[in-house]
Amino acid sequence: MKSRYILAALLATAAAAPAAVFAQQAAPADQSAPAANPASQIPAADKQAIQNYNLNDDVFNRIVKVSQEAKKEGIKPKDAKTDFSKIHSLDDLAAQITAADPRIEPLIKKYGFTPREFLLANLAVTNAAIASEAKNNPQMAAYVDQSKVNQKNVAFYESHKSQINALMNEDATGN
Repeated sequence: MKSRYILAALLATAAAAPAAVFAQQAAPADQSAPAANPASQIPAADKQAIQNYNLNDDVFNRIVKVSQEAKKEGIKPKDAKTDFSKIHSLDDLAAQITAADPRIEPLIKKYGFTPREFLLANLAVTNAAIASEAKNNPQMAAYVDQSKVNQKNVAFYESHKSQINALMNEDATGN
């Protein structure tokens, strides 16, 4: 199955933001962290929205459809330049991603997502993957407060892990 192109591309485009958002949300507070952290400007409500977003088969299947169609159409948001200095919310990040190619927003909407919801869904998958991997990785576990993790999303990720990994591998190899 060829798919998940936008998901991988979106995550590549926004790689610093979701990891930083997750790390800031899940790791012990460190007030000495540099202000250059893109997630430092993300409002608490947005961090909570990521944590509270619930993945399900419908959302996942729609992400896959968006990804398949994006790949077929040659949409490559991972090639877009993201100016993290202008990102102060999830809406700002979603706006930069959709502005990268005028075909992105209509494609996302075709499958029933707003740009913000599509970003939330992708961040929820990313955060669930990080939390899942942290269970078996002591170094990563030091940065993940499992009490702040949406365990339903972790379970969803784990039940779909082989499919998600296969799709990511397809995207990485260009197949």
